[in-house]
Amino acid sequence: MKKIRVITFLLLIVLVLVGCDKVEKYEVDKTTTLKGKIIINTIKDGEETKNVSILELEKAISIDGVITDKIEIEYDKSLKNNSETTITGILKANEGSTDLKYSIAVDSVDNILSYINNFSNDIFSLAIPPKLMKSITVKEINNGFIIYSSKSEEAFKIIAIPADEYKELSKNDFKMEVARNNKQYYVVVIYPVEENNSEPTREEQQLYEEIDTIKSSIKLK
Repeated sequence: MKKIRVITFLLLIVLVLVGCDKVEKYEVDKTTTLKGKIIINTIKDGEETKNVSILELEKAISIDGVITDKIEIEYDKSLKNNSETTITGILKANEGSTDLKYSIAVDSVDNILSYINNFSNDIFSLAIPPKLMKSITVKEINNGFIIYSSKSEEAFKIIAIPADEYKELSKNDFKMEVARNNKQYYVVVIYPVEENNSEPTREEQQLYEEIDTIKSSIKLK
């Protein structure tokens, strides 16, 4: 009986060692591709509440000898909770909002459905085609949103203007298109005053081709 226990114990050790050998090894400051599920955690930072994106890895990995199965995501775009995806970026020692030891500074997210593409405020909502979300950034402003192109330049604003202010504003010297309106508000698309004379990138061309789709998605509340 004692012999069987010893053999079993030795087999367990072998299995553990074999398992350790199979753990993929990575290093900080290197470009890496990782697969897993995006988890959004809400945390308190003093008076402020904010969302933190974490990649829950498909399987644990070793980073500089440390085994981990969760990594904080550093990205300037909002991602959807519980979405499976593959992320490419640079591994870093984490200095972010969580107690996780490592983070990944993201270059790209493979699954376009992992991006949040619906935006809303107290006046209206809009949706942007998911295929655009890898190359643009959306920033919320007072009564609207600014859409930035892949070159971080402002492509256009979508804002709600009180109906009694719309006529006066429409006299200004800038290009403005009405997308939706009711008795209280006009939701308009406003383009930058200074025209960009450089050749548009493929991503910018796609964005401008989808403006009518974006406008048609706008709903006043």
